[in-house]
Amino acid sequence: MKMGTESNMTCLPHNKDKLMKYLITLCDQNEVDVIIIISDIDGSSVISDATQKVINKNVSENIATLISELELKLESIFNRCMCGVRNKTVLLNISGSLGKGKICLEQIETQILKIIDLITPSETALNDDNVQEDIKNGTNCSKKSYIEVIEAQKLIRDAIIQSNEEIESECVRVQDAYGRILLKDIYSKYNVPSFKASAKHGYAIKANDKKNIKKILRAGTSSLKPGTCIWVKTGAPIPHGATAVVQVENTKEVIKECDDNNTDDIEEEEKEIEIIIQPKEGENIRPIGSERKIGEKILDKYTRIGPVEIGLLASCGYKEVKVIGLPTIGILSIGNKLGESGKILRLKHVYDGNRLTLITLLKQEGFDALDCGIVNYKLITNIICKIEEALVKVNVLVIASSTNERDLLKHILQEYFKATIYFDCVNVKPGKSTIYAPCTLHTCNRKKYLLCLSGNPANVLIAAHLFLLPLLNQMRRNNLEMPVIIPACLMDTYIKHSRPSYKWTYLQWDVDERDTYPQACNMENRDSNLLKSHNANALLMLPAASNSEISLKPGTFVPALFLDSK
Repeated sequence: MKMGTESNMTCLPHNKDKLMKYLITLCDQNEVDVIIIISDIDGSSVISDATQKVINKNVSENIATLISELELKLESIFNRCMCGVRNKTVLLNISGSLGKGKICLEQIETQILKIIDLITPSETALNDDNVQEDIKNGTNCSKKSYIEVIEAQKLIRDAIIQSNEEIESECVRVQDAYGRILLKDIYSKYNVPSFKASAKHGYAIKANDKKNIKKILRAGTSSLKPGTCIWVKTGAPIPHGATAVVQVENTKEVIKECDDNNTDDIEEEEKEIEIIIQPKEGENIRPIGSERKIGEKILDKYTRIGPVEIGLLASCGYKEVKVIGLPTIGILSIGNKLGESGKILRLKHVYDGNRLTLITLLKQEGFDALDCGIVNYKLITNIICKIEEALVKVNVLVIASSTNERDLLKHILQEYFKATIYFDCVNVKPGKSTIYAPCTLHTCNRKKYLLCLSGNPANVLIAAHLFLLPLLNQMRRNNLEMPVIIPACLMDTYIKHSRPSYKWTYLQWDVDERDTYPQACNMENRDSNLLKSHNANALLMLPAASNSEISLKPGTFVPALFLDSK
C-alpha cells in the first residue's frame, strides 16, 4: 500500500488501526490537500474500512454530489474505490497498480480540484455576509452577479442570433398555417382580379354609345351591342365590349305600356333603362391586377400568419406555404418527492403539476412539448441520462426543479454537457434562480438550449412568460409576439420586495368612467399560490423596495404585462 503527500510516499502494512491513526493525524494537521491510497486487491477491504471510519459523514450537498460523481467515474476504471473528505483533505482509495493510479489521476484532476475548492474556501468568501446568506438560502448568487430581466431576455435572444444556424423550415397547407411565421417574402402568383371587374352595382354599357335608352340584356350575355346594357354586381366580370358601368342611382326604369296579356315576356326580354348621367370611358371598372399584380410582394418574411394573411395567400393562388419550423421542446421535472398525477401518492410527496402547466401554456402559444417525466435529483446518473436522452429529441429543454438542486444542475450542465451559463441569477421575484445554458450536442452537432426554472407551481408560470416564451419566439423569429406593457392603477396596497417583482393581477376597465386606464385587482389574498394565476390576465411589474418607500398605495400607477387570455 502506498500513500503520497505532494511528492512523498509512505508504505504501511494492511493494518486497520495503524492506517486510521496515520490518516487522522495527517488530515488533522491540514498540511495536505489530497491523500491517495493505492492498494492491492487482497487488502482493499481493510483499506476501505479504515477510510470509511476516518472520512466525514456530514458534508454539504454540493460536496456529496461531487464525491458521488467522482466515485462513479472511478468505478469504470477500478474494481473498488472510495472517495471522501476529512477536514480540508480529500481521501481517495483505489485498488490497483501504481501506474494505473497515475493515469487515473490525470482523468479526475478536475473533479478533485472542485472538491478541494469547496472544502477550503477563501477567507474573503467566509467573511462575505452576502455569500453566506445566499448559501443559507440555497443559492450562491451575490448582488454583484445579478442581472436584470431585460438583460436576461437580451442574452436569450443574442445566443440564438449568434449561433448562425440555418433556420429550420417546413411546408404547410395554407388552411393549417394559422399562427406560423413565414420563412420568405411572398409574391402573388396571379393578377387579382384576373379580369376587368365592376367597382359598383350597376349596368355595364358602351361609354361611346350616345343612346340614353338602353335595352337590358339577360344575365350571361357575353357581349354588348349598341343600345344595350347588362346588370353587373360589384366585383363581377365586365362583359365583352363594355367600357363603363353606370351606377343604379344614375338610371331610371323605362315603363312601357302594353295592351295584350304577354306582360311576362315584355318584363323579361324588353325591359329598358334610361341613363340620366352618362359615365366616362372606364368609369367604375377595375383593371386586371388592380388589387395585386402578378409578381407583386404581398407579405414580408417573418410575418405571423393570421386570418387576413391566410385570405391573401389563398386569393393569390397558394395551396402551401413555407414557414419557419417550430422548435421542439421538452419539459423535465427534477425532485425526490414528486408524484405522477393519477397515481397513488407516496407519503410526504406532492403531485407534479409543473410539466402539465408548462405543456398547456405552450400549446396555447402554438407549440407542442414533449413530456420528459420526473427524475430523482439524488440519482445523478439518471439526471444525466434523462437530460441526454431529451436533448437528442428536442431543441429546447425546460427543467423545473427546486432551488436546492440549482448548484447540482449547474455542475451537471457545465461538466457533462459543456454548457455555457449565460445567466443563473436574475434580479427578480420570482425567477431569481433561473438558469439559461445553451450547449452543443456533439452527436448531432446542433445547438441546444437549456432553461432551468424554479419548481414552485406559481413561480414556474411567471418565469415561463418572462424567459421561456421570449426564447421560443426568437427561435421561430416571431419578434412581434411580445406582451403589451400598459399602465395600470392599483386598487390595493402592495408591499415591495428587495428585488423587482411580478404579481398576478386581473385588469378591468370601468365602462362607466371616463378614465381609460385599467384597474389592477389584487389576487394575492388567495390561499393557493397557483390559484393566484387563475383568471389573471396580466402581471404587475412592481419596483424594488427602497429605504424611502417599502409599499405602493392604492391609486399608484405601475406597468403591467398584459397577457392575452386565449
